[in-house]
Amino acid sequence: AGLAQQAVVSTQSTGEEVKGFIGDGPYAAGEKVTYVDFMALEYLSHCAAFSPESFENTAAADYLDRIKSLPALKNFYESENCTHNSYTINSPRAQWPGWPNKQ
Repeated sequence: AGLAQQAVVSTQSTGEEVKGFIGDGPYAAGEKVTYVDFMALEYLSHCAAFSPESFENTAAADYLDRIKSLPALKNFYESENCTHNSYTINSPRAQWPGWPNKQ
């Protein structure tokens, strides 16, 4: 399998592993948001951008929605200053630069 296919398989398993990562709480450390949640947000957002279909209807999608719904983050994601709408994930010269909404 090529690198892209390997990444999709890896992304699919990541989406499933989130449920174990979160445990019983809404966040990584239970009821309170910690820096770990922000690290997970960035990583999982990249995974979801690479393979959106792997994240549909998963614990990872619910987790991302929950984190992105925090008031300050929600304001950022809805603002015109949100860099997630215009910047690439990887270098623009990469095989898959990760432009938002482009494949």
